[in-house]
Amino acid sequence: AGSSNPSYGLLALKDMGWLTLYPELEALMGCAQQKRWHPEGDVWAHTCLVVDEAARLARLRCLNDKELLVLVFATLCHDFGKPAVTVMSKVGEVVAPGHANAGLHPTTSFLKRIVAPRSVLIMVLPLVKEHGRHFSEQVTTSSVSSLAQRLAPATIKLCEVLTESDAYGCAALPK
Repeated sequence: AGSSNPSYGLLALKDMGWLTLYPELEALMGCAQQKRWHPEGDVWAHTCLVVDEAARLARLRCLNDKELLVLVFATLCHDFGKPAVTVMSKVGEVVAPGHANAGLHPTTSFLKRIVAPRSVLIMVLPLVKEHGRHFSEQVTTSSVSSLAQRLAPATIKLCEVLTESDAYGCAALPK
């Protein structure tokens, strides 16, 4: 189930001029990222790569239809907070501090507008909120247990695939 390349749908929306109907998506276009981490370009380009990676990894991991739906929406929405918080640091790097938390409101707005099922919304939100946590937490039994509780009703499995999709959604990384 699902497309091998969800980005084709995003690109079709852009080509038809329909992105204006989805301001959360439109805001990703032109939102800069640090080239060292994101040589693929702006947040829009990154998101297109990430949703395709999610579809690829979902097939490899044999995710069921519900997991695939949640994963694709989580990858689509994971950087919705970046346009609101992206700034140039004092050392001249593009940073987006707190973008995961900043993404909760636009994710909720977007998913409600497209009438996503509530069961999807309540799984996508914790995935968006926690998607960068692996960079800042020491991995211990306690931290994994705490993450599992914060993700519920989503799962560590979905969080791991989201994290991997996000990493592979950078043009410079080999698959």
